[in-house]
Amino acid sequence: MKYYNNSSIKSDKDVTEYYTIYIISQVFGLVFLLALISWVLLYQGGYGFSLDTTFSWHFTCMSIGFIYLFSNSILYFRTFRNKKKSTLKYCHSIFNVIVLLVVLIGTYSVLTPHFYSAQPSPYFTSLHSWVGISTILLFLIQLICGIISFLYPGVSEMYKTSILPYHMFFGLLTFGLAVVTVTIGISEQESSASSTNNFIPEGVLLKIIGLLVLIYASMVAYLATKPEYKRIASSEQITLLTGTSN
Repeated sequence: MKYYNNSSIKSDKDVTEYYTIYIISQVFGLVFLLALISWVLLYQGGYGFSLDTTFSWHFTCMSIGFIYLFSNSILYFRTFRNKKKSTLKYCHSIFNVIVLLVVLIGTYSVLTPHFYSAQPSPYFTSLHSWVGISTILLFLIQLICGIISFLYPGVSEMYKTSILPYHMFFGLLTFGLAVVTVTIGISEQESSASSTNNFIPEGVLLKIIGLLVLIYASMVAYLATKPEYKRIASSEQITLLTGTSN
């Protein structure tokens, strides 16, 4: 017994459209990261492990983890639609664990100057930090609940089916909060850089970075929510009887 390729069940137009938009979105995502890294190198003193440069890792790690990697994790089932769902679930979980590790490095890098500075400045006082903490906590809860609900042996298929819409909703909500957090952070940096002139090079670059992350996030949300791009569930797959078994 064998299965039709999932792509053949969906219309060729939908599948082609998904991957076309997906590739374009990845270009925007990578350009966003390159622009961000360029800003760090040009205006933040680059990367290092001294108190003056440790903070630079925060911008990069949070953007790589919560924006680029997490978005691809959300799209994992649609992007690799022809793989076995059991394999996809394990890969999706591992991907999210990697996201968590990158985010924790980013979080540690922003706290390090407070821990070791002779005159530490107050922290957790801005809207950016509050939304950021909420995003990390929600992501952690999502990860734990997802692993227990979908990977723990003995969980019924009925429960998995009933919990899936909530898992998907809170996943997109977490991604949305991550985008808001990053956007607020960029806005804070842009306001500081452009305090005397709205069109200085650093300020313009930060505005471009902000637009790039919003464009990328919008494309990811579109790809993740359009029903026509949904991966066919195994129970819906059409089988061909060939006289052989898997």
